[in-house]
Amino acid sequence: MDKGGHPLSVWADTVVEERPIGPDMILDRMKEMDTKIKELDAKDKELESKINAIDAKGKELDVKENEMDAKIKTIEAREQEMNSKVNNFRTRLENSKDAIISATTSYRGHNYLLSKPILVNVHEANRLCRLYGGYLAEINDKQEFQLLADFSNSHESVTIDVMLGATDEGHEGRWTFLTSRGNMTSFVWEVSQPTGGTDQNCLYLSTTAKKMFDDACLKYSSSWPKRFLCEVNA
Repeated sequence: MDKGGHPLSVWADTVVEERPIGPDMILDRMKEMDTKIKELDAKDKELESKINAIDAKGKELDVKENEMDAKIKTIEAREQEMNSKVNNFRTRLENSKDAIISATTSYRGHNYLLSKPILVNVHEANRLCRLYGGYLAEINDKQEFQLLADFSNSHESVTIDVMLGATDEGHEGRWTFLTSRGNMTSFVWEVSQPTGGTDQNCLYLSTTAKKMFDDACLKYSSSWPKRFLCEVNA
């Protein structure tokens, strides 16, 4: 409406001009379509290349997975073989223990294995104890010694003494444990013991007197057999 309240009328002239489609226009449009088709072909090839790369990666992963499966099976087979060997070793170890050990007892969380009579070799006896998970018995107090003396006295012939895990070799008169290397401080010596000397450096338990004495660490004599006592942490 104008200022006087009269409605306004608006009009516009539109001229529609018909242009003829010529060969040049058709060629331009065809070129544009050809360009777009080429762009689409390029994108299609790029997409196909990416798909092929993904497929190749997938095949590579499959190969690696198969290789990993083969390695796992190899490891499992080796583990089974190792377990078989370990079980076989344990069986042989238990069989050897049955052949060597005559009696066992326990004291304050430790197990003690008393051997059958053997030729004297203290260090070899200690190695046998290590094979069974322990060491030649280390006497830490008189109560422990008394229990082991009574135990040794009650098995096999009481005239066969027992090798213990202590020595004064290299430090005459100062007794140390063979395995823990600590100083031994608790002794229950037999009368006139220890006799000392460089040829008597290992500790023994007299099963008849239930006392300690020192003697040779190595003595291969069938007329002088001894037993050994292993101590194993429970």
